[in-house]
Amino acid sequence: MGGTHHPVLGLLGVMSAKNTAVNLMILTTFLSYLLYRRANRISTRPWAARGMAVQWLILAVAAAVVTFYGVYGYFVESIVRIGFSVYQVMAVLGAIVFVMAIDIPMFRGARATGSIRWGTIAPRSQYVLILLAVSFTWLMGLMGFARSGIRQHWHVYGVMQDTSPEAVTPALGYAANMITVVTAVFFALVLFIFWLGGLGERGRAEADGRAPAIAGGAESLSAVPILHSRGFSDVLVAAAKAKTLGQRLGAFARLRPRDFIPVTPAIAEPTTGETMGQSAEKMAKLNQIPRREQDALALQSHLNAAAGTRDGRLTAEIAPVYVPPSYDQAMTEDNGIRSDTNLEALAALRPVFDRRYGSVTAGNASPLTDGGAAVLLMREDRAAALGYQPLAFIRSYAYAALDPGEQLLQAPVLAAPVALQRAGLTLKDMDLVEMHEAFAAQVLSNLRGFESVHWAERAGFREPVGAVDRARLNVLGGSIAIGHPFGATGARITTTLVNELARRGAQFGLMTVCAAGGLGFAMVVERR
Repeated sequence: MGGTHHPVLGLLGVMSAKNTAVNLMILTTFLSYLLYRRANRISTRPWAARGMAVQWLILAVAAAVVTFYGVYGYFVESIVRIGFSVYQVMAVLGAIVFVMAIDIPMFRGARATGSIRWGTIAPRSQYVLILLAVSFTWLMGLMGFARSGIRQHWHVYGVMQDTSPEAVTPALGYAANMITVVTAVFFALVLFIFWLGGLGERGRAEADGRAPAIAGGAESLSAVPILHSRGFSDVLVAAAKAKTLGQRLGAFARLRPRDFIPVTPAIAEPTTGETMGQSAEKMAKLNQIPRREQDALALQSHLNAAAGTRDGRLTAEIAPVYVPPSYDQAMTEDNGIRSDTNLEALAALRPVFDRRYGSVTAGNASPLTDGGAAVLLMREDRAAALGYQPLAFIRSYAYAALDPGEQLLQAPVLAAPVALQRAGLTLKDMDLVEMHEAFAAQVLSNLRGFESVHWAERAGFREPVGAVDRARLNVLGGSIAIGHPFGATGARITTTLVNELARRGAQFGLMTVCAAGGLGFAMVVERR
């Protein structure tokens, strides 16, 4: 680093070149970390855009300072250029400190967009990357060894002479052999570290969710518990506490005929007391869903399900169930599908939840049925190790929620755009769409929400999801025809979606589900 130019390496032998390269590498490495840190998060701060602009300005100034002193170092004496390295390092460290001071509060409480998804590349490309790393390490080592070897008997050229016996310039072949050995040892240590890390990862497979899992549920609404009235319950409690026969008879004497009327089971939202049907009626009115449109969607659900049953697509997904009490007969298909229904028959049904002004009927609502469904989930590498061929891959998913007192079953409209964004896809990329049919009014409200700028803005987006192609929607029918056993519907919809994607040779599918509590779920699946 002495003198204006190195006698052998020329300009590249000047310390300014090395200092500049190292500091710019540190700056770009920090930038890589910064981008990784925010890769799956979106800042919700109103000043985020200005903050990012300031960060880029700080990084640009730091890079300019490093470059300026690097170039200026060629035109000054060595004792001056050594001091320039302090300015370069301070500029880089200052940039790191100030940029992080902005970044930490800017991304505190940021909205997550899902886990970071690393891209996949072909095996030959992976080998090329490894070879590139080995070559780069070997070449840099050789350059350093050669540079130090041709110091011409100087520690600091022109300042401090090297008078030791080792002050010789080695042959390039000898240097290459030495660096080859050092590089081999270095990468052997790297492989050893990765091997140790792999042992730890396998040991934590159960804890971090890598183990295979069965996800599903079942419902038996034909055996739903029937509750007594409060008056009858009070009498039973009093009789149980009585100590004498007279006290027990006195307790039962308080019974009145109305006490024998049981409490009718109702699927109600606990936070509002509103039944699901009442919520659907509210959504139909708020979103101006006419009765005929609801009946038309219900009819299509039955016709699609009937077609899927006739050609075996739906029955292929059903495990036979032997019916009690004799268990000598097996059910092999859903018994709620009405292949003979029509718009006139559906229009003749009376509203259930608002008898005067309502539009939700037993025909355009999902029946409460018994059923069970399950799917097998695991990582791709575990499936390969176990010999399973995946039906599909989960590309992305999202949950959302809204006030249950508003539109209880509308939250899928908030979840779907997030799931699509996380998948890096749009609605136009979806080959099939499966939407849970709790009520025809709910489905049509969700579809209109997909096209609404208002609902897009509520989900944090400028543009709506878009209009769903009805030819791709619930092509094998939905819950209105097949039924809605609560614990099983999600797995049933997923199974039907991935199987139909496979039959069609299609790639992407979107499914949405509404739920009690104002919850909504959306998932994008992919076949590869």
